[in-house]
Amino acid sequence: MGNWQDFVSSCEQGYDEDQFEYDHDLEDRDTLEKALNDPVLNGFAEMERLRREFAEDMHRMHGLNIRVVE
Repeated sequence: MGNWQDFVSSCEQGYDEDQFEYDHDLEDRDTLEKALNDPVLNGFAEMERLRREFAEDMHRMHGLNIRVVE
């Protein structure tokens, strides 16, 4: 979760990496989405906090206009 939150913060401050790094950083989002949809992991109470934090970060990301250096 920390890597994803760092990525979101970086995007808010003006993402300054290239397309390869951007795509790589988005893999953290994909991993978190898989965890949030995993039926076994959803049996743990901590998942609700993770789900809430992820939703907040996604809301932050949706409001950004990100330009990636090619």
